[in-house]
Amino acid sequence: MNDRQRRAFDKAFNLMVVELNKSGKSPNEIGREVGISRDMVRHWIRESPPIEVTSFSGDGKPVLTPEQREIAELTFKEAHIERDILKKSVIQYPWSPDMAGPRVDLEFPGS
Repeated sequence: MNDRQRRAFDKAFNLMVVELNKSGKSPNEIGREVGISRDMVRHWIRESPPIEVTSFSGDGKPVLTPEQREIAELTFKEAHIERDILKKSVIQYPWSPDMAGPRVDLEFPGS
């Protein structure tokens, strides 16, 4: 069995690694300098949002600006309104194969 112990890094260390990348260093160079894998450096860079105060929050939820949150809420509400309209139309105007009428096969040029 593997006796390696999982290392934990604090938020300040994570932010320092991300800042090194923003200064122009590659993930390979940063990994060699600080003693971590380049994949971990890439993960932290990808995980860090543009607002550094909320980086690495640890709760797994995306950090949204107030405008992004409002857009998401409005999109959610719009989808529910559309769903409710479709439900009501199906109840009000039910469809059955008997009501469809004769089948019409369409032929397209070149088919």
